[in-house]
Parts: sequence; C-alpha cells; structure tokens
Amino acid sequence: MKSQLQIFFLIISMNFVLAGQTGILPDEPSSIIALDQDAGTFTDTRDGQTYKWARYKDSTIWMVENLNFKSEDSWCYDNNSDNCAKYGRLYTWQAAKEACPSGWRLPTDDEWKKMANAYGGYYDWSTLKTIGDSKESYKALLQGGHSGFSAQVGGIRQTYNVFQNLGEHGSYWSSTEENSSEVWNFEFRIYKFLGRYKRDKSLALSCRCVKSTPPPLQHAGTFTDTRDGQTYQWVRLKDGKKWMIQNLNFETSDSWCFNNEYKNCREYGRLYTWEAAQKACPDGWRLPSDEEWWTMTGYYGMAYNKEPGQQKNDSLDSGKAAFSALKKGGESGFSILLGSMRFIDEKFIDSLGQNGYYWTSSAYSTSGAWHYVFTRIYANVIRQGFSKNTGQSCRCLQD
Repeated sequence: MKSQLQIFFLIISMNFVLAGQTGILPDEPSSIIALDQDAGTFTDTRDGQTYKWARYKDSTIWMVENLNFKSEDSWCYDNNSDNCAKYGRLYTWQAAKEACPSGWRLPTDDEWKKMANAYGGYYDWSTLKTIGDSKESYKALLQGGHSGFSAQVGGIRQTYNVFQNLGEHGSYWSSTEENSSEVWNFEFRIYKFLGRYKRDKSLALSCRCVKSTPPPLQHAGTFTDTRDGQTYQWVRLKDGKKWMIQNLNFETSDSWCFNNEYKNCREYGRLYTWEAAQKACPDGWRLPSDEEWWTMTGYYGMAYNKEPGQQKNDSLDSGKAAFSALKKGGESGFSILLGSMRFIDEKFIDSLGQNGYYWTSSAYSTSGAWHYVFTRIYANVIRQGFSKNTGQSCRCLQD
C-alpha cells in the first residue's frame, strides 16, 4: 500500500515534468462557454408571453428567462406587477411543478448540478463543501454573464406574504424532493456565489423550465474487429456516444502486455504509446478527445483537475461519484479496467488492478498528451498530462 500511495502522489505532483514541455501549456484554462450556438424564442400559448431559450452542451434546452405565467400560489415580488415583468413570478414548489408550458418541465437537481459544474461549480449545503468554483459559476450564469443563462436575483416570498432579498438573492426550484417537506434548489447569493440548498415547499421561489426531451438511449451491443477477429462490447453512455467497454487489445508496434505476459492482455488489453494509440482503434472507431472524456465523465460526477484546458477542480472527493459509476460493476456499464502503465524506462508500474491510465487523442505539446487516471486507492478519476512515450490503455469511441 505504501508504494501505491507513493506512485499516486508522484503522479499528482509531477505536473507534466515527464512531458518536458511545461512552458508550452497555456497559462489559463480555455473558455468554458457551453452554448452550442443554438438559441431562439417560443411563445407560451396560454398567455401569449414569449421566452428566450438556449441549447447547452449536454443538449438540454433551458429557458433563459424566469417564468412569468400567472397561476394559483404564485406572486409578483411585493405584489407589484413591475417586478413580475422584470423578475418573473415566485411560485410554491407545488405550483412550480405545474407552471411550465406544455412540452417543458421543472429541471431536476442533477440538471442544475450539471449546469453549475459547466461554468465553475457550486457550494453544496448538504456536505458544507464547495465543488469547483462557485464564484465563477455565479458570474457566468447571472444576468450579463458569458453563459447567456441570465439568472435573476428576484428574491423569495416567505409564508404570511413576507417578501425578502430582491436584488440580493435569486432562488430557483428543482423538481427533486429531499423529504416530504423540503426540495433542493439553487441560489445565487448576495455574497456572489452559487449554492445548492434545500427549502420548504411552502416558500415561493423563481422558476426556469427545461425542454422535455428524452435522455440518450442506453443501447448496448457487440462488434468484431475484422483485423484480428476479436469481439468487443460497447454501450451508449449518457453523452449519447458509443464507447467500448473493454480495453483495446489489437497488437501494434509500440504496444505491450503488462509485464510482457499475454494473460494480462486478455484481461486488461494492451498498453500503447500515444502515437500508437492514434492508429490502433478499429475502422469506424477512434480514440476519444480530452473534451469527450471530460464531457462523458461529467455526466457521472466530476474529475479531479488542476490543469489548463478544462474547468479546474481540486476536490479529491468530487471524482468519487464518477469512479463509482464508471468502474466495473458501476451503474454506467462502462466497466473501467485498472491495467496500470508501462513507464518511459521500459519498466511496468506495480499498480495492476489499482490504477488505470487512459489516453485521449489530445496533445498539449510535442511530447505530452492528456490522459485520465482511474485510481482504486482513492476511488477517484483524475485528469492529467503525461509523456506520450508511456504505455497506457485505450478505449475507442463511435459517434
């Protein structure tokens, strides 16, 4: 165990030393704008009001204005119609569940989490921890932020017709109950951060609606690699793409079985240099990019990441959900395998069954490329850069 811990922290702390091209990396993460240039308007046929909407990177369509449909158990702040025109109406949870236009619905707690994570993160009241950067998401998602989401700080209505926090807090219902009296909601706070809280159903909060579209189909199947006759299983994950759920085992130059033992190839697949991995996938399949790995793992949690190019997240706890879902026996069906690594000195790291290292197709320098580490020691998923000359596992993808 001691040696495994040393290996893990060595990898965490290396910061691309092996790649030898640290200075080539960008100083700041690339933009995390999630808008897919797909936006428009629609008219609520019940009252003729028109709302703006936008489709975000996970294909979810959100209203980017607060709902303003008059229903029972909904109010304008201070009972002033001018506030409804600016901030939308405030709804009890029961009213909110029924208030969205036909074909739209109240977003789930998970959908709010994904939106928050796409732009930075959120403070989670249930754990008293901040996941990612809650201040960054506040700036991005608030009106005027680069996401285009345009959240409003429309206050809340307490019981007995008491209104509070206009211009300070914006509180939004989810459809997800915590218990018989409380529901999860997301709040844009005066202290300029985004938080996840639970609120009593009798309070009146703002509403955003999402388009009622079915989730990606979770199809599964098999295919045969005609080059050597090996058969692989695949599953269509929540990102809508087909992923192999076995490690690639096609023999090429610059690929090896762990410890040069054929039995390890049968169980864990081969270990490829980055250059070999680019050409190793079967016809019609390809090596996933860094963006595709990041997006896919994001559907199941959030990878630990302190490096440029994706959202920074230095909480080791945050990757646990993704590891749990993607590991062998996890709910995703992805069945990640922990096939260790062949190091640049031609030695194999003694972590078979403990750590799995997976190439992306994305390089950040002439000698370094992004990879994803699955570690059983910390039950976590980690995004890093590493030397292209090491031997690592491959999963192939099909759109």
